[in-house]
Amino acid sequence: MKICPQCSQSHNSDEWLCPRCGWKPVQHQGVVCLHGPVSKAVNYPEENFSSFTDAVDTNFWSRGRDELLLWLFKRNLTGMRQAHVRDRMPSIRFLEVGCGLGQFIRKVVKQFPQWSCTGIEYYGAPLEYAKARAPEADFLQLDAVRMPYDGEFDLVGLFDVLEHIEEDVPFLLGCVRALKPGGLLVIQVPQHAWLWSDFDKALGHQRRYVRSDLLNKAQSVGLEPVWVSSFVFLLLPVMMVTRWMARKKPASTAVSEQLLLPQWQNAVCAWIMGIERMAIRMGIRFPVGGSLLGAFRRVR
Repeated sequence: MKICPQCSQSHNSDEWLCPRCGWKPVQHQGVVCLHGPVSKAVNYPEENFSSFTDAVDTNFWSRGRDELLLWLFKRNLTGMRQAHVRDRMPSIRFLEVGCGLGQFIRKVVKQFPQWSCTGIEYYGAPLEYAKARAPEADFLQLDAVRMPYDGEFDLVGLFDVLEHIEEDVPFLLGCVRALKPGGLLVIQVPQHAWLWSDFDKALGHQRRYVRSDLLNKAQSVGLEPVWVSSFVFLLLPVMMVTRWMARKKPASTAVSEQLLLPQWQNAVCAWIMGIERMAIRMGIRFPVGGSLLGAFRRVR
């Protein structure tokens, strides 16, 4: 169900036209704007979206994380897909909260062309770029705390998003509200408070998560863990050293250096991340790592 941002009426209008108050959102470059006008993206290099996405797409960490997420989707949605076949439902409905420039949702569209994919973002400008690169998906500019969906999606994803939110529990509540009962919320966050550095500040992080903290907050909003593991385990010593060495450099320089590695370093790190993914697929769950990834099911 959709929820009208104007009068809070629930409805199923395809065009977001509220049958009660007649409100309808504006659209800009194919992006539906529910909460305010298309705004400037303060955390994105708007003058050079293409170069930024190219750098992210080739980075070993981004590629490794995305491959792990796609595997996790396949692993945990098998039973759900079978149920949908019985119910004659055409596809999984997937929502990515904080989809940014659409790098990951573009991969989901390619990997699962039968899915119905939606990306939402607080800022409008990145969504226009995302829509141009993944026209098969729907994109909406909105505030996820005021989530305009109720029981709409089978799968909701939060990837490197929750750590940016000052009040993360109300934000989580909105994401859970968008899930169907029994639906899956997949969360990926940076881990370990002792890894906090100027790198986190430069990225706009509010915190790095402790596993117990994330699990407790998930439980408080009606979620139960289905699968949880750390990753970037094998490269954690390297991560610790690079964070320590970056203390004497400007934060912006440290960020760009970790994103734009020399080709040989990127290749070696990608190979190590590949070994780690293989171990995870074999059933190993790492207790520590630079990031924490969990799949949670909505139980209420």
